[in-house]
Amino acid sequence: MSESNKYKGLPDALLPQIEDQCKRRIEVLEKVISSQTEALEESLKGVYLQLDEARQDLEDIESQIGG
Repeated sequence: MSESNKYKGLPDALLPQIEDQCKRRIEVLEKVISSQTEALEESLKGVYLQLDEARQDLEDIESQIGG
């Protein structure tokens, strides 16, 4: 936990509301991370296909060199 609590000194009556806001903020941020991760994975699909093709090309060339 951080050394300075920015909520220290607030009335106890406000704490449940702030707790709820923090939980909602965390939920939104986790959704953003999830959607960005999915978008990144989708955008990399083409790169992975090219990588597989390059590895296959290398394997084909090496088999001709060795064989």
